Amino acid sequence: MKKYILSMFLFLILIVSACSNGVKDSPRELSDVISGGSVLGYTYSVTKTQDTYSWKIGYKDKNSILVENDDNANVLDNYMTAVNNAYLEWIELILSAAYFLIIAVSMLILYKKKRSMLKGYGFLLAMMGAIALYIAVQAYFDLSRIIEDLEYYYLILTR
Repeated sequence: MKKYILSMFLFLILIVSACSNGVKDSPRELSDVISGGSVLGYTYSVTKTQDTYSWKIGYKDKNSILVENDDNANVLDNYMTAVNNAYLEWIELILSAAYFLIIAVSMLILYKKKRSMLKGYGFLLAMMGAIALYIAVQAYFDLSRIIEDLEYYYLILTR
């Protein structure tokens, strides 16, 4: 029985491979999206068609399509890096703020229910909360700096 199922499976693979069309697209017709990113309204996507790279950058509903050349290659790369860094800082800000809220709620519950337990571990929880708050504030300031860089690069590229 196992040999029968195995032979049917191999026969099916042979039929599918024999029926497939061997014609492939020419390289002139292919265009691939290489990279893309989005954060807080700023977006980019890089598409390669033959030997040229076209960039679609945007902020909210305003989109621009640019072809990469020697003049704008460095600014486009900086824009892409800034979008990716802003995304990472945004995630860090959300996670650290959520962690701080979890610790604050935990301390509130311990304060209401078991004050004796809060006396033993309250200092540790307060230190963890302070560290989470510090990381969140630092991520906020880093994110605001990166957003300013994004605005600068976007204005350079769209003018």
